[in-house]
Amino acid sequence: MARYSLDEFVADARNLMASTPDAKAFLNKGHDLLERFVSDPNNVGATIEQLVEKRNHALYVENPEGDGLAVQVVVWKPGARTDAHDHHTWGMIGILANKVDEVRFRKVDQPHEGVVKLEQDRQVTSRPG
Repeated sequence: MARYSLDEFVADARNLMASTPDAKAFLNKGHDLLERFVSDPNNVGATIEQLVEKRNHALYVENPEGDGLAVQVVVWKPGARTDAHDHHTWGMIGILANKVDEVRFRKVDQPHEGVVKLEQDRQVTSRPG
């Protein structure tokens, strides 16, 4: 299979975003692009190796056009964790290797003095593909 570079993935995702304004339709079609990209870790190229050397996790953010598309390549070392947080966005996750375990939460009440009560919603395990 021919290599599908990060630049090609970003260009395809940007074209899809421009031609598919409905978020649900974009996610459905974008899933195919993401699956193609993460199907071969070589598609990410040297980016992974460079990021692994830096720290617990690292980001490569692709958004030079300022058009709302952001592509992040995240490297988590085994056992890495974060506190509960909100990305204030939607998106797709593709796993290149190993697995990612997430505990997802939902808000139980409205924020009061910067604090909101959370309740565990579900646990999700994402694997390559």
